[in-house]
Amino acid sequence: MKVGLAQIECKLGDIKANLDKMREFISRAKKEKVNLLIFPELSLTGYSVKSLVPEVAIRIDNPLIEDLKRETEDISLVVGFVEESKDYNFYNSALYLEEGEIKHLHRKIYLPTYGIFEEKKYFVGGERMRAF
Repeated sequence: MKVGLAQIECKLGDIKANLDKMREFISRAKKEKVNLLIFPELSLTGYSVKSLVPEVAIRIDNPLIEDLKRETEDISLVVGFVEESKDYNFYNSALYLEEGEIKHLHRKIYLPTYGIFEEKKYFVGGERMRAF
């Protein structure tokens, strides 16, 4: 298995620009025969979104996620994003996408609240870790 780490510089709050950059990395990874490409935490939005959370949050049935699912015919992806749940909570989440499907959704459990980190102020913590 060939794993790629896409350490991209995300534009804070600019989902379109980040998605475009992700597509470039996906294309490059496919040419290099990467099996699994992993993007950073909150890669669709940038990390320090703070009060932008409600503006950049998306649901897993969002067309942007559908676009990313279509990219996974011959590569698997891990993508970080701000998730808005059906009950209107916001999570620091990651998706594992493979073969055109969401195979796993992980919601960050341990949200930091020290120094410059204020994740608990903006996100609800996930409740469990699961193997998949």
